[in-house]
Amino acid sequence: MNAIEEANQEFLESFRYWNPEVFDKVQGPELEERFNNYAADLPKNISLRLNAEYFGDGPLEEIILDEAITEIVINGPKEIYYEKRSKWHQTQDYFLSQHSYQNFILRLCEEAGFNFTKEHPFLCGKWRHFRVHITEASIAGNHSLCLRRHPTECWNFSKLLDLDWASDESLEVLLESIDQKNNLLIVGPTGSGKTSAINACLQHIDIDERIVILEDADELQIPNPLSTKLLTRSSFESKLEPVDLSDLVKQSLRMRPDRLVLGEVRGAEAKDLLMALATGHKGSIASLHADTAKEAILRLEMLIQLGAPNWCVEAIRRLIHLSIDKIVVLNKKNGTHHLDSIWNIASVESFGLILQEVTN
Repeated sequence: MNAIEEANQEFLESFRYWNPEVFDKVQGPELEERFNNYAADLPKNISLRLNAEYFGDGPLEEIILDEAITEIVINGPKEIYYEKRSKWHQTQDYFLSQHSYQNFILRLCEEAGFNFTKEHPFLCGKWRHFRVHITEASIAGNHSLCLRRHPTECWNFSKLLDLDWASDESLEVLLESIDQKNNLLIVGPTGSGKTSAINACLQHIDIDERIVILEDADELQIPNPLSTKLLTRSSFESKLEPVDLSDLVKQSLRMRPDRLVLGEVRGAEAKDLLMALATGHKGSIASLHADTAKEAILRLEMLIQLGAPNWCVEAIRRLIHLSIDKIVVLNKKNGTHHLDSIWNIASVESFGLILQEVTN
């Protein structure tokens, strides 16, 4: 046990903090007063670390400030990992006790306005510059916390090109597709940069176009004052009725959009989105988890069936052909994101959709 752990243990024992009932009752000003009295005679480095443990971000303080770190995953008080330049590392520091870890979770939820209980064990929302996902201990064995950093500056194609994101030919095709108001489905595996690509597309669109962005998690950046964003609402976030992506798609059509942008298609809203695109909302963009263009079509077919279980496969394929002009496939290799290929949906046949690769 190091000096910081010893000081923390002594602090806990100073008022029987190992008892969860006592821990729950001693919070706020009383906790701060007890800590200040205890820490007055401690070395400065130990006092600062313990202060961070109970009133700040504890072992996360440095990695939260490091903008090169894109993801932080916490599986328990001593299991803290972060992704930096596409490689995972474990922190040397950790939460000093189960109680202080739970206390940090409670402070995070209070700061972000989350309602997190055993009755509602999953939570997804926004905290500072991070998208947050929390799983309650009764489900995960310990509170599980995932933090994905939102970039402080908008991604654009110039920044992506600096990272060797796409060839000149592929970028030219993509920019022409945006300018010509093709409907784009941006696909790729987890961590392939779909959100960054959509943000870059949004920055390229003319400033006098009204874009309505629809999301579960607040990740995409509104590109101009004329545009707006709608977010879903879960039933456990308030006593109000839940609002899902299907609801948002339907409402967005009454909001005079020039383009619709859906952060991620993952459920029955696929049917409502494609119905909207097929009736004239050109230049819209959506993302989907898939490794290839062929997989994206198959997954899109299945998601549409969730919203329209009585539709035949032929009708679903014709709707996809009417609605989606190009599929942009992203990938991640050797720790870098890149545009892998762009595909046209050339035709719909009795045996399926025909894809034609435009560039790679």
